[in-house]
Amino acid sequence: MTTYPIDSAHVKFLGRCMPIPQGLWLCWSGSGVEFTFTGKEFCITILGDDRSTLPETHENHARIAIEINGKRVISQQIADKVNNFAFGNTESQDWHVRVIKLSESAMATCVLSQLKCDGQPQPTPAKAHTMEVIGDSITCGYGIDDPAADHPFHTATEDCTQAYAWLAAQELNADYALISISGWGIISGYTATDERSASQLLPPYHHCAGYAHEGFQGRKPQDLDWDFSRFDPELVVINLGTNDDSFTGDDADRQEEYCREYQAFLKTLRSRYPEAHILCTLGMMGDRLYPMVEKAVSQHIAATGDSRIQAFRFTPQTDADGYSSDWHPSKSSQKRGAAELTRKVKEWLGW
Repeated sequence: MTTYPIDSAHVKFLGRCMPIPQGLWLCWSGSGVEFTFTGKEFCITILGDDRSTLPETHENHARIAIEINGKRVISQQIADKVNNFAFGNTESQDWHVRVIKLSESAMATCVLSQLKCDGQPQPTPAKAHTMEVIGDSITCGYGIDDPAADHPFHTATEDCTQAYAWLAAQELNADYALISISGWGIISGYTATDERSASQLLPPYHHCAGYAHEGFQGRKPQDLDWDFSRFDPELVVINLGTNDDSFTGDDADRQEEYCREYQAFLKTLRSRYPEAHILCTLGMMGDRLYPMVEKAVSQHIAATGDSRIQAFRFTPQTDADGYSSDWHPSKSSQKRGAAELTRKVKEWLGW
C-alpha cells in the first residue's frame, strides 16, 4: 500500500477539521473525511488525544465511525494513543469511505494521522449546498444511543449523525459544519442553581478550531484560529438558548440580556459570513426563550436592514416522544426536528 497525504487532493474534508503537522485534527462534531478509491485494501491510523493517556476513570474518549459503501463498520471510542483500522478484500473493488467523529469537541478530540491505500484516493464531490449549525447538546446528539432518561452523559452514546442538524444536511444535500458544545449558551451555560455559568459561552469560541478540556500533545484546539475562507456556508443555523434558559428563567432582565447578546452574536456572524442566510431557532427542549430570539432577530433587522435572517421555532419534545439520556431528545424527536428544519429551509431558500 501507498501512504497518501490527508489533503484536499485526496480526501474531502467533512465539517470543520484542522490540518496540523501530525495529521488532520478532528475536533468539532461531524468532522472527518470522505474519499473513494479502487483497490483491495486500505488502512487508517487515528491518534488519541491527551485524554487517552489519563486513568481509566476518564472514559469520555472521542467516538468515531468508519463507513464503507454506506455501511457503518466501526463505531468506537479512541481510547489508545495509536489506533489502526485496516480493511481489505481478496479482489479489487470500488470503495467509498467515510471517517467521521461522532462525539463533541469538548470531551475529547483525535487526529487522523495516516491513510494508506493500494489505489489512489479521490475526494468525493462537493454537495449542492453548504450550511453551518451552531448549537449545544441537541446538535451534538447527546445521549442519542441511550434511551434511558435518567442515565448520565457518556461520549459512547453520543452521535451527531442521528441529530437533527446532520440529518437535515443530508436531506438538503448540503456540506456542513457543526459548531456545538453540550451545556453551553450565549450568556450562560446550563446551571442547576441561580448562578450564571459564565465559562460556558459558545460565541467566544466560534472562531476556533475547536474547544477541548484536554489537548493533543499539550496543545488545545481553542488556541488555533479557524480560517473562515475554508468554508463559506450559504446558511447558518443558530440553536442556542436551551442552556441560557436554565439561568434566565422568567427573569425579564436576564431574558433581555440574552436578547442583547444574541444580537451581538448576529453582528459577529454577519461580519464573518456577509452573504449567508441566518436562521435563528429554538424550542426542541423548551421554547420559553423563543420570544427573545424573535425579538433579537426583529431588532437586528430594524437596526441593520439585514434581509437574510429569520426566526424559526422547533416543536418542543413531549413525554410521548420518549427521551435519551439526561432527558435529551430521542431519536424520534431528532428526526422530527430534522424534518421541520428541512421543510423550513426548502420553503425559505428553495433548496
